[in-house]
Order: sequence, then structure tokens, then C-alpha cells
Amino acid sequence: MRKSLVALMLGFSSFSALASDTMDDILALCKVEEEMGMRIMTMRQAGAEMSRLMEALTDPLARAMVVMAYRTPRYQAESVAKLEAQDFAADAYLNCFERETK
Repeated sequence: MRKSLVALMLGFSSFSALASDTMDDILALCKVEEEMGMRIMTMRQAGAEMSRLMEALTDPLARAMVVMAYRTPRYQAESVAKLEAQDFAADAYLNCFERETK
């Protein structure tokens, strides 16, 4: 779990600095947010402590995603937990795309 927290922190600590001037930039940014959503929800479903995730992340959007993830129930069935993570990631991508293309 500790390795996952470090990877999460390093992978997304400065993702919001990406420029989103062109459609390719927007798609790349949203892909990063999608991956972040997948990792956060996967960790939430695996039982990671919310406080550890919040401490590991510095980006406000990443922390907001942690809050949203912890408002979602934790599922015992691995197949349901995986679907929840996929749905959360898809929502992260959709929210990003809508925000960036307004």
C-alpha cells in the first residue's frame, strides 16, 4: 500500500500544470485525470486510509477526487469494486472534458 501511495503522489503531484490549449492537450489532460481517478478509487476499494491519501497528495483536484471516492461505498466483491473504479475513472474523464471544452 505504501508503494501505491508514493506512486500516486509522484504521478499526479503536478498534473494540473499541463496546458490545455488544443484538443490533443485536453485529451491528454483528461486521460491523466482518468488514470488518477482509477488509482484513487482502486486504493479506496482496497481499504486505503483516506487520511494517508490526503497527506500524500498536494493538488486540490486530486484531493477533491479523494473526497468523492470516499463518499462511495466500499465493496467486498472484487468484480464490483473493479467496476466502481472503472465508473469513477470514466466520470473523472467526463468531468474533465466538459470542464475543458466549455
